[in-house]
Amino acid sequence: MEYKNVVITGVSTGIGRELCIKLCRAGYSVIGTVRDPAQGEQLKKAIPDHFEYVLLDLLDHDSVTGFGQKIKEKTKEEGVFCLINNAGVAMGGPLMLLSYEELHQQMKINFYSVFSITNALLPLMGAGFDTRHEPGMIINISSVSGIFNSPFLGPYCISKHALESMSDIYRRELAVFGIKLVLIQPGPIKTPIWEKSVPKHNPYKNTDFEAVYDALGKEIEDSEKNALPVECISKLVLRVMQKKNPATRYLVTKNNLIMKFLSHCMPDKWMDRIFFNKFKKVLGQVRN
Repeated sequence: MEYKNVVITGVSTGIGRELCIKLCRAGYSVIGTVRDPAQGEQLKKAIPDHFEYVLLDLLDHDSVTGFGQKIKEKTKEEGVFCLINNAGVAMGGPLMLLSYEELHQQMKINFYSVFSITNALLPLMGAGFDTRHEPGMIINISSVSGIFNSPFLGPYCISKHALESMSDIYRRELAVFGIKLVLIQPGPIKTPIWEKSVPKHNPYKNTDFEAVYDALGKEIEDSEKNALPVECISKLVLRVMQKKNPATRYLVTKNNLIMKFLSHCMPDKWMDRIFFNKFKKVLGQVRN
């Protein structure tokens, strides 16, 4: 049997780890990225067949620029059937108190690295009229935050909006080579992304946003309790990879209709008023 090569970024935990397990069991040959070799070895024990890992630090320029060559060596130039850009972090906080360095780090991980990694692997995925590789597929793991702007989650929302735009452009430019690009837009999923990204202590103590940030943390905790299982993403990705003509986007929430209404149909000023009243209530409780 000929195993198709799949590259997945960020496989230590959450969606990436589940994707590795699901796709290897389905008969794909998976190369996953980790920052720590111990994480890679641990995953290799859980998936002894058809899995390899490479080290990749999205904040390290040399690591990112050398990634394409690593994959070329791993695949022995057989080519890549599917690239799944999954790695990412989530940062929050009021934009007026955010430093340039913090926003740049968010964009570097969630946006610029996707651009660099995609371009590095496109020659192995059938990009170009004189290529010997079959056209492949790119799956970008976006978020509902890429279509809906939540106050105090600005860095994350901005990075995912940028990813959505870049994905549309890539899809239209690469279609001439037969390469497909699909966006997955999960809502709350049971993964440790917020646990790893949001500080345990409030970084905005003694500022005008202290109480609002505390309330936001409580909302994130509540949404995580009602989050969808990570398997719903891996099952969807497997179906998408096996489709001849997949959709361009797949929204994954408990109620897609409500999310589509909030993001596309509700007037901006209505949503502004909802957030204003909510934050005003929080501030009013503190002042009283």
